[in-house]
Amino acid sequence: MFIRPLRVIPSYLPKRFISTEVSKEAFLEHLEGGIAVLQLNRPASRNALSVRLVDEFRAALAEVRFSGYETTQEY
Repeated sequence: MFIRPLRVIPSYLPKRFISTEVSKEAFLEHLEGGIAVLQLNRPASRNALSVRLVDEFRAALAEVRFSGYETTQEY
């Protein structure tokens, strides 16, 4: 019985390079006096809502909500 070795067939399909670098789309910055600033970072889409942006937005709101800052209203 004759067995021939397997040969590698070259792929003619274009290769996709996937970047593992992930940048955040929502940044939370804590300022003095219990003030928090939420910055959105999707300039190419004019900060249009995406599933990922909404998830990061919710996480940032939860962080502010449960951060332990006391809310005071001084007028």
